[in-house]
Amino acid sequence: MNARRLSLIVVKVLLLTVVLMVVNGLGSRFLPTTQAAPAASGAATTSPAPPPASFLGLLIGILLLQTIALAYPVVRSRWSGWRLVATVALLYFGTVTFMSQIESLIYLGRKMPGGMLSGLFAMGLFNAVVFAPILVLVLGAWRGKRPDADRLAAPWRPLGPWLTRALIGGGVFLVLYYLFGYIVAWQNPLVREYYGGTDPGSFFAQMLSIAKGTPWMIPFQFARGLLWVGLGLLVVRMMRGGWWEAGLATALLFAVPCLYLLIPNPLMPEPVRMAHLVETVPYQFAFGWFVAWLFRPRAPGVERQAEP
Repeated sequence: MNARRLSLIVVKVLLLTVVLMVVNGLGSRFLPTTQAAPAASGAATTSPAPPPASFLGLLIGILLLQTIALAYPVVRSRWSGWRLVATVALLYFGTVTFMSQIESLIYLGRKMPGGMLSGLFAMGLFNAVVFAPILVLVLGAWRGKRPDADRLAAPWRPLGPWLTRALIGGGVFLVLYYLFGYIVAWQNPLVREYYGGTDPGSFFAQMLSIAKGTPWMIPFQFARGLLWVGLGLLVVRMMRGGWWEAGLATALLFAVPCLYLLIPNPLMPEPVRMAHLVETVPYQFAFGWFVAWLFRPRAPGVERQAEP
């Protein structure tokens, strides 16, 4: 990639960041006007509002990273047109909204004011559907046959090895989710107080407590892991170049949405948000790399050729 093309992409990404901010502003209209959450016993439930300039800078920074995370696989995509638009919309909605809000339904459902959860889903869907075609169009991936457009990253058949890898990925996510959740977030007494839980003393004791108290939670998180694997597999399939490029793209797509925890909200006090931020960013980033590695082409001759 020459300097001129790189400069043009940088300008486009900055422009798209502004567009994404506008789209998010329009999408926020789906949220209920009253967002006050019921108070949690013994814990501060509101985060201090940052100064307007600081909040704006924080928001722009997060949206810039979000735009980069979405733009990178598009620039390196083998697909184009509506196929690419649908893929980007699914990746955006899936990583930013769906995967986080189905968990919010479990852990924060009672803390949310009426209509907030459905409003978040509607906002996320609106943002993805509106922004995806703009992103593809501005980045010049709407028309024309892309390099290696007809070449598969790896054969789909036999399906057995693919399903095996997917199950392995779901299992790895499950371990990372609970391991980081316990050794990072759950060690914070304010987090335990917020969720009304206790520390049984060890990771294995915590897992035993979950298995006894809420046995459905473990298969639920395993299913979430499979969904994360599916989203990562989309990135692996759509991108040209070496598997490490798909790994970087997937890691960014998985980890960047965690940064929205930096934004104050009426549901979580700041210590809880920061604990979850430190918990989620590392394992989501690592898991993105792992998924790309897991599904990298293995058969001779199917490795995609990197393009300068």
